[in-house]
Amino acid sequence: MARQAERTILVVEDEADVRELVSDVLRHEGFEVEEAQDGVQALAVLEREPAPERKLCAVVLDVMLPRLDGVSLLRQLRAHGPEVPVVAMSASEEYLLAAVTAGARGAVAKPFDIDHLVDVVRRACV
Repeated sequence: MARQAERTILVVEDEADVRELVSDVLRHEGFEVEEAQDGVQALAVLEREPAPERKLCAVVLDVMLPRLDGVSLLRQLRAHGPEVPVVAMSASEEYLLAAVTAGARGAVAKPFDIDHLVDVVRRACV
């Protein structure tokens, strides 16, 4: 399991209710959570801490986002420094496949089972 300092998850989801649900569940599971409502906000969160100091153990990423979609964000993440594991979420199998092809470590179909999501996130943070 990741060290305590590396138990922070960035949840990137444009639907406020879903973002809040995922964040609350992950907090209940003992993770620290940061949130972003789109890819642009996610990049701003990631830029606050340069890669070597970054304490994220994973990013939970909705693939269909406004302003900067999840696959484009994933490609930008992969182009910089050490890899932060990404767990992609989408109702579209096509978008999930695109995210996995772009480097997502895990994929969760919406609507998702909470226990399954937590399990995938835990595996990403090992």
